[in-house]
Amino acid sequence: MRFFSDIDVRLEKAAGRIGKNIQNALKPLTPMVTGSLRSTVAVGKPVRKGNVLEIEIAMADYGIWLNEGTGIFGKYKRRIFPKEKKALKTPFGVFKSVKGIEGRHFVEKAIEEVYRSGEMEEEIVKAFR
Repeated sequence: MRFFSDIDVRLEKAAGRIGKNIQNALKPLTPMVTGSLRSTVAVGKPVRKGNVLEIEIAMADYGIWLNEGTGIFGKYKRRIFPKEKKALKTPFGVFKSVKGIEGRHFVEKAIEEVYRSGEMEEEIVKAFR
């Protein structure tokens, strides 16, 4: 029984280090105008859910919209209309609806970068040395 708990501890430590590698890869890929989104990027401690270790990535609320896209490019695939007014005021003018923005998928790119670099495998191997 002790052997399996040791495996769990080692895997959790490896997952924590993998999370830090993802965070380091994510920061430069995060879209930046003022830097406030980039400054909020953080990776939490790995959480066990059944047989799965999850690594939570936290950032400002609007980060998900930049990552996934909005309007016709987002989850619902439809234009964005105002809820309370007749038109939407944007920096580019006033419109009855807008298409939204395409997702930048910077979170997926960071995870892919860490995976392709071999850092994930390295951390797991280190955990069992």
